[in-house]
Amino acid sequence: MSKKITEIKLQVRNKSRFSVFIDGEFSFGISEFDLLKLSLKQGQELTDGELIDIIKSVDESECQEYANSLVNQKLYTEKKLREKLYSKQFSSISINSVVDKLKGYGYIDDFLYAETYIEELKNKYGVMKLKQKLYERGISREIIDKCLEDFENQGTALAVLKIKTRGQKPLKDDYPKLLRFLAQKGFQYDQAKNALNTFLEEFDVE
Repeated sequence: MSKKITEIKLQVRNKSRFSVFIDGEFSFGISEFDLLKLSLKQGQELTDGELIDIIKSVDESECQEYANSLVNQKLYTEKKLREKLYSKQFSSISINSVVDKLKGYGYIDDFLYAETYIEELKNKYGVMKLKQKLYERGISREIIDKCLEDFENQGTALAVLKIKTRGQKPLKDDYPKLLRFLAQKGFQYDQAKNALNTFLEEFDVE
């Protein structure tokens, strides 16, 4: 049974989009670009299969446009990009297709994301915290371990400690708090203790 496009109407709130009505009822929204690309016209008759194909095409086109706008602003992991796209209620088929294209073009690269993230935060967190944050963003353990295999913690722990204390000599009662602080930043206990001892030596503290 065929369906008829009974009306194509410019949307009130978005002058770059149109509402398409099938047999007198609203069916889907479409951009002006896709409307012209698909050559849709009022009075046009469509089979059920053609209508499904059109809706799929429109969904993927809009998913691609939104994804492009996101990756042009900043780096995304595959997981975080998928979450963004799902939040806009694009179909799984469209999302998978768009993500695959962006990965093929190099716009989604979890290894590059991990390297960039580590470089930006290497003077703020230790290995354990960096691993946790990257894993939460959907980076695989294999990529995380590869990117962090040559990471040095000791100097970073000392630098973080100096920022925390503002370079001032800490009180002895504050030592446990400083060690806990470094642990929260992702440093292992022996690294935190060595950093604290090195810092205290600068004040000739026994």
